[in-house]
Amino acid sequence: MKKKVLYHALNDSDATSFYRISGVLPYIQNQDFELVDGSGINDWSWASFIGISVFIFQRPFTQEHANLILLAKDMGVKVILDYDDDLLNLDIYNGTFELYNLNRSYCMRCIRLADEVWVSTEGIKKSFGKLNKNIHVIKNAHNDFLFPVKDKVPFNKKSKNVIWRGGGSHEADVYEVADQLVKVINGNPDWNFNFWGHRFTFLEQRCGENYICRMGMSLMQYFKALREYNPCIAIYPLSNTPFNQSKSNICWIETTYVGAAFFGNIGLPEFNKKCIVDINKLDKMRQFEEADLVNMISWDYIEEHLLLSNINKIREERIIANL
Repeated sequence: MKKKVLYHALNDSDATSFYRISGVLPYIQNQDFELVDGSGINDWSWASFIGISVFIFQRPFTQEHANLILLAKDMGVKVILDYDDDLLNLDIYNGTFELYNLNRSYCMRCIRLADEVWVSTEGIKKSFGKLNKNIHVIKNAHNDFLFPVKDKVPFNKKSKNVIWRGGGSHEADVYEVADQLVKVINGNPDWNFNFWGHRFTFLEQRCGENYICRMGMSLMQYFKALREYNPCIAIYPLSNTPFNQSKSNICWIETTYVGAAFFGNIGLPEFNKKCIVDINKLDKMRQFEEADLVNMISWDYIEEHLLLSNINKIREERIIANL
């Protein structure tokens, strides 16, 4: 009989779950264990863990979550936690800062209680390593099951489309380079600068009609729209803060797949790659003749190191190690 591995995402439809739990674990098929989705469970009890060998819990941070971890361990279940952000070092301007700051001690307790912790970056491992010594970096990856390698969009030399995507938590990141962005946007009126996911009024007031804001897309709508938009350049400014030092690079992965050259903060560990262009060179984008090469080198790296079909083998190995 196969052993059972129960997994639980706090929000199984959001982007973090897509990259860490609900969008990756169902692709694992193994003869030694069976994966069971417990994301829909609301009323937990001892009965929830009958017959369960391993419990994978994404992003726990409250007293209630700590109690659930204890319950699983009392039932003899190994507990693996998964985090895609350094919740112990959120920037004060992040919209969720107060929520996580109020629950900081419980988040730390959750990490201490875990038998094993999975994180997306070395920065998070370093931060959490003071609380738990059994931490494994499992990188975010391109989902080549859902988005096949053969369907990768090539760089479009005729495109004049630029993309930024993100949420309100990035206001300070964007406003830090606002003057530079305004200069670039207004200096290239024949280019389209799309900002998806958040409205930056400060930019909107200073830019012309080529500053375009788009809101209200579901995750799959976003992936479809991004492919159709086929940007030649993606921009993703990030402030150099402790939280962003642990930030993963899924924006680079997503936009590379749809044909873009990526401009980011190369001072941050996950963005310090030869195939990522320094965001400070954005004002020279019009003369940037190597954009197609940047996209190609980025994709070669992703295809070699960051395909889900390969990254999931690490998850599979770690699950077996805990059975």
